[in-house]
Amino acid sequence: TEGPGPFQELCWDLNPGDVYYMSSDGFSDQFGGPKDKKYLFKNFVGLLNTIQDMPFQEQGKSISKSHKDWRGLQSQTDDILVLGFKL
Repeated sequence: TEGPGPFQELCWDLNPGDVYYMSSDGFSDQFGGPKDKKYLFKNFVGLLNTIQDMPFQEQGKSISKSHKDWRGLQSQTDDILVLGFKL
């Protein structure tokens, strides 16, 4: 029998008040900006760090605006999923 496949089980200590984000690669792979480059994962993480203390509704607006501003006149490159939740 083969192993469990490409999946790995991970465990975290979860605490009340913690905020978690999950996303597809669609936002970070979006082309745009002044040099028509990808947004990049490190920039997406930086964006999340700057908005993490905002109410979730405001976070969603900020993420949408940042994507639209970066994309400019470019078409959306990929599907985008960003999910945030607080315990």
